[in-house]
Amino acid sequence: MTYSECFQSELVDDVLVVSFQIEEARIEEFAMMNKQQVLSHKFNKSRAVHAIVDFRQLSYFGSLMLEDLLQLWKAVKAKDGRMALCNLSQTGREIIGVSRFDQLWPVCETQEKAMQSVLNRNFTK
Repeated sequence: MTYSECFQSELVDDVLVVSFQIEEARIEEFAMMNKQQVLSHKFNKSRAVHAIVDFRQLSYFGSLMLEDLLQLWKAVKAKDGRMALCNLSQTGREIIGVSRFDQLWPVCETQEKAMQSVLNRNFTK
């Protein structure tokens, strides 16, 4: 499995939108491969200031993915940017809630709402 098989990224203005493209059975394999912090590296190489992580294709993930999100957040924060998550399954929302990451980033229903959230500090979920 290559990185390009794991996720798709798109730069929309100054927002890097990351969408996972792998089945949940392989997400931990991706997270293990991601020791080089591919998501934060991709963010740092772009001209992005903000980030959105879209979980539409992924209903479950574990602690390694949470670590990847934290590394991406550190890169976003270093640019004084904002980050949002979107399209989380009920299980994904529970994982984010238990880890209290929902205190760090907005969890939005759609990618459009996530975009509004990172571009507008006053936007509510």
